[in-house]
Amino acid sequence: MREHNVSVWSEFGKKINSARSKIRLPKGSEDSPKRFALRANDKKQEKTPRQKYVYQEPEASVLLNQRAVWDRIKGGEKPEDALGASASVLKVHHVPLISVIVTTYEPVIRYFEQTLISILSQTYGGYELIIADTSLSSGVRDTLDHYRDERIRYYSVPGNRGEASLINDAAHLAAGNYLCTVDVGDLLTKDALYEVFLCIMRTGAEILYTDEDHCDAAGKRFDRPNRKPDFNKDYLLSNNYMQRLLVIRRELFLALRLRDSFDGALTYDLMLRAPKSAVRHVQRTRRWPPGSRTLI
Repeated sequence: MREHNVSVWSEFGKKINSARSKIRLPKGSEDSPKRFALRANDKKQEKTPRQKYVYQEPEASVLLNQRAVWDRIKGGEKPEDALGASASVLKVHHVPLISVIVTTYEPVIRYFEQTLISILSQTYGGYELIIADTSLSSGVRDTLDHYRDERIRYYSVPGNRGEASLINDAAHLAAGNYLCTVDVGDLLTKDALYEVFLCIMRTGAEILYTDEDHCDAAGKRFDRPNRKPDFNKDYLLSNNYMQRLLVIRRELFLALRLRDSFDGALTYDLMLRAPKSAVRHVQRTRRWPPGSRTLI
């Protein structure tokens, strides 16, 4: 039995050697045991210089065109005519009003005013600004006295209430079709609400979220862009990647409401409970100064 096994393996070895002898190697490769290996020293790979990220505001002509679109809509022109789009392209044919909610409690007035100016500088004028102030001092109210704008609605709220209940009550007072919250220190780029408006008109989205960035205290240097992916339900279950700016249809928000028990993750809890069929990503940038935050 043992001799038979030896003869079988001997015959198999002969066949292997015969097959090897028929293999033709590339010319000049016989003396190179590493002929199929990559040799990094033969040619140094040139490293592509890393491009420095620079945030750029939209050109002045773009912003002027956006303001002109709003002026035409405000003057009574149909959205499809003002946008130069056929009615079939638009999923929504009424102009949405966006309620921007800002809650304050003894804020740093400099940051509050920066946030206020960024909101009032929007190229899209179809919004209202609701300020729910729980401060004991009159700093917020005194600052607003310098900004006479009919879109500003100021409410002095007694007591230092939780953020969830404060925003829920402000949402009940809102007149908009959509709403979003903005923290003191957040800065909206000038075309932020216009891009949201455009996405709503084209897609009929119920929930929209934007990209983000960080900037220095002067609002000049931007160095940490957060370019978020398009909506991904599985990714959302493992990562609170939407954050803000988060815009949601008012009726949907009132049905869900923020819950005090999830303080610190209010919008994440909201998104986990919200329907996921009409969520859209607005690919614009949001900026965050040190000690505060910034939006699209």
